Amino acid sequence: MLFLGGKENTTLKEISETLGRETIDLYNTSDTRGQSRSYGINFQKVGKELMSRDELAVMDGDKCILQLRLVTDTQSGMTSLAHNVQMP
Repeated sequence: MLFLGGKENTTLKEISETLGRETIDLYNTSDTRGQSRSYGINFQKVGKELMSRDELAVMDGDKCILQLRLVTDTQSGMTSLAHNVQMP
């Protein structure tokens, strides 16, 4: 699949879902000042889309997303790029 950009919502949703999600670490701190001062740190692991629909919609014109199909050799069990992929 080759995605060069676009604005059509169904396509953006499909591309975003195909790219999947990643786990990120999120740190938040708070500092409350009043009669008694308090300080807190919060740590979370959060799932985030690799690229959201909004990010895909405004992707630079000189960028693209290329998804290559992988082929598994049934004899060796090794995975490699499909042999029929041709790049100009």
